[in-house]
Amino acid sequence: MAVSITKKLTSSPLGGALPLAITLHQSLSTNIPPEQATIVYELREPSGDVGFDTAGNKTMTTTRTVAANSPPFVDSVILVGTLTGAMLSIRQTLTDQSGSRMISHCTINLKAAS
Repeated sequence: MAVSITKKLTSSPLGGALPLAITLHQSLSTNIPPEQATIVYELREPSGDVGFDTAGNKTMTTTRTVAANSPPFVDSVILVGTLTGAMLSIRQTLTDQSGSRMISHCTINLKAAS
């Protein structure tokens, strides 16, 4: 077995007005020696002009070293743009060293500024 998702992708907070600082959380594990995994986050429709750190930047990529007892992984980012009143979907594609891909996702409730 290669890398496995032991806790699905979640975000905190679950919503708010843009710009919005969010933290993405997930737990991963493997039963083989530590291995690299590439993680791509992608903003899904309806995403309008929302981006990771920069308006219109729809993807964010990071690399993780996953071990048998890895602590939860955390990625912090700021969502920017002008979209309001929508449920924004963040899709994550994780690819391990063997080329196996796993998909996870979470949603953010984008509200109008108060």
